[in-house]
Amino acid sequence: MRRIGIVMTLGLALLVSAYGQTPQSSGQTPQSQGQAAKPKQTAKFKGKILRERLPKGVEGVVLDKDTGSLKLKSGYEFVRKNASTVKVVRRMAGGGRGGIVFEGSCDCRASTPDLEPIGECSVTIMDPVLYCQQGSCSGNCYLSVTVGGKKLGVIMY
Repeated sequence: MRRIGIVMTLGLALLVSAYGQTPQSSGQTPQSQGQAAKPKQTAKFKGKILRERLPKGVEGVVLDKDTGSLKLKSGYEFVRKNASTVKVVRRMAGGGRGGIVFEGSCDCRASTPDLEPIGECSVTIMDPVLYCQQGSCSGNCYLSVTVGGKKLGVIMY
């Protein structure tokens, strides 16, 4: 019985010491292993601000000029409607959602006015930031806000 106890104790000690060791480094960085370093997410999506101020009635977000995006204010939430449309709603004190403040969408527009745009843009939400992603759009993507039935482009990607 005593031998079993000693063997169990030694086995447990070996197991604990094996799990306590840190893995050995191979000396390779992620880039040398064939993995690309992650670029800044903001560099990929930086948009051109088209307006100095958001239209009257757009609340819960601010224009982030550093990243070229819409940045959510505290107390509000982005709610995806579909691939290219999002709603901004108030958060309720109990954790639920309040009313819709405004709707935003990513629209594909042709680079030249005479042409029809081909493809689609999509909404990308990286809380607390909202971007448009090119998708299959052959022109430019515009982040537009709709307030009171008026749709206005605020950022171009």
